[in-house]
Amino acid sequence: MKSGKRIGKNAQTLQEIRRKYDRYQWGKGELLGYFLLYIGLSIGLAWLFYRDIRGAVPIGGIVLPVGLKRKDRELLERQKQRLTAEFTDCIRLVAGGLAAGYSMENAWKNAEPDLEKLHGREAVMCEELRTLNYGVAVNEPIEKLLVDFADRSGLEDVFSFCQVFSFAKRSGGNLTKIIGNTVKQIGDKREVLQEIETVMSAKKLEQKIMNIIPLLLLAYVSVSSPDFISPLYQNLFGQIVMSICLAVYGLAFLLSEKIIRIGV
Repeated sequence: MKSGKRIGKNAQTLQEIRRKYDRYQWGKGELLGYFLLYIGLSIGLAWLFYRDIRGAVPIGGIVLPVGLKRKDRELLERQKQRLTAEFTDCIRLVAGGLAAGYSMENAWKNAEPDLEKLHGREAVMCEELRTLNYGVAVNEPIEKLLVDFADRSGLEDVFSFCQVFSFAKRSGGNLTKIIGNTVKQIGDKREVLQEIETVMSAKKLEQKIMNIIPLLLLAYVSVSSPDFISPLYQNLFGQIVMSICLAVYGLAFLLSEKIIRIGV
């Protein structure tokens, strides 16, 4: 009876530590840091375009949600890239264990310390592997745990592998060959992504420079020739012109990021 209660408690604990990756989980102080960054940016834009930091209130009302959403998407993409890399190394270690004669469950278990050496104990996949091995220890089917992880990962490669793995394990397929093929396919895709990233890195740098040049030019003119630009800050017409310039700059910034973003 006590054993049954222990398993039930363990299963409940397992449900609690399962994590979803369809959104980025901000770390302690991380959200505050970016919040302050975008507040500072709003104040800087208000001074450049209006010479009045009170303009930071309406500007911040746009910059804050857009900036945080953009940063959330960027951090989520980085998280998915790390998870894909760690997952590839994990199943490569599992394939090595199977080739050495381990059972399927023991191959995943023995991969845990090696994966921690590669990526550190705090790595996302190390946490997932501990969760998986914990689930196996409380008698949950490994294929069910993998499919659950695939659903939470939001990664097409991981989902495809776990679905095929689950079917092959039930039907007695060659799991070693399946894992080997998956490692090769994901590895090939990562190589393509790295090649694209290498080619696009110079373009991304150019994009960042082009995005900041208009602000630097405006700041330079404001400091070096304040009389030349002061009429734009002293009447309603000038404020309307600067508002239009700020809106065009913001749209150009977002458009440049959309153009430079390539998915594979």
